[in-house]
Amino acid sequence: MKEFTHFYRWGLNMKQHMAIYTMALIFFRGVIEVLLGHDSISILMLVEMTLTSMVIAIIESALFPDHFDESELQRRTILWVIMCNLLFIGAAVLFQWFADVPLWGECLLIVILEGGLFAMWFGVHVAQKIETRALNQHLHDFQKQ
Repeated sequence: MKEFTHFYRWGLNMKQHMAIYTMALIFFRGVIEVLLGHDSISILMLVEMTLTSMVIAIIESALFPDHFDESELQRRTILWVIMCNLLFIGAAVLFQWFADVPLWGECLLIVILEGGLFAMWFGVHVAQKIETRALNQHLHDFQKQ
């Protein structure tokens, strides 16, 4: 039962990140569609974006499991950034998600990608850890009473 609950929790966390990545891709593709005067996104493109996001979320969960040696954070982060960039940009080029965007727009999308990756990393590795430490301190204080 313990293995099942561990796997289930892993799946929930992985799918949460997959959903965030997928929604970001869909949002920016939607903005492009509106700017080009269109009002739809291909189902095939949605599937490609979802599967790419799932692969990235699985890699992310493998690189950053619930418990890992914090001294490995820098190396794992560098590997994660490289993998995310290769997969997101590679899939965008391979599947032509943003082929109709001018060069300046592609550069802007890459800057937004990097900002989004930083925001995700900050949320997981800084904000959540600060909150966890605060909760643990409150629990410790409560137990002393």
